[in-house]
Amino acid sequence: QVVFLDAVERSGQLAAFADAVLDQALAAAYEWGQAGFPIPVAVNVSPRSLLDPAFPEAIERRLTARRIPPDFLVIELTESVTLSQLEVVDEVLGALRTMGVRLALDDFGTGYSSLATLARVPVDELKIDRGFVSELDLSAPSAVVRSTIELGRSLNLEVVAEGVETEDQRLQLWELGCPAGQGHLFAR
Repeated sequence: QVVFLDAVERSGQLAAFADAVLDQALAAAYEWGQAGFPIPVAVNVSPRSLLDPAFPEAIERRLTARRIPPDFLVIELTESVTLSQLEVVDEVLGALRTMGVRLALDDFGTGYSSLATLARVPVDELKIDRGFVSELDLSAPSAVVRSTIELGRSLNLEVVAEGVETEDQRLQLWELGCPAGQGHLFAR
């Protein structure tokens, strides 16, 4: 996956690729809504997208064209993006948030300054990195997972566990108070 994305980025086709992925995700959200299943979609965006002051307007046009409520789009952010102290990134994130698009901090807990990022970036959701989820053991719950769930709850953020692959993991996360998960247990 990383090799593929690196190749796309080097090819100069990143903007077109990002647009196509976003369009496909919003098309799916529209089709699901029309079928009676109003399900939000989450999309990872390139760091370069967040350096483009026109990005929020492009998102708004796409949402309007498909009649999708802004809160049905979750933009997943990596810490490498949010750690950049560039003013344009803050402006783009602020504009997305103002229009109602949800922001998620992806792979939470893996960076050097997750808490600093969380304090600076107005996110709606924390996504616990799959590495922590894979280490869950029913006899000894992970202190990192438990702490992240409690942190998210105390900040009124939705917490999503990534990489949920077994029913035991799902059960333990539920018992720890994690309301959402993604992974092969639910769908490949």
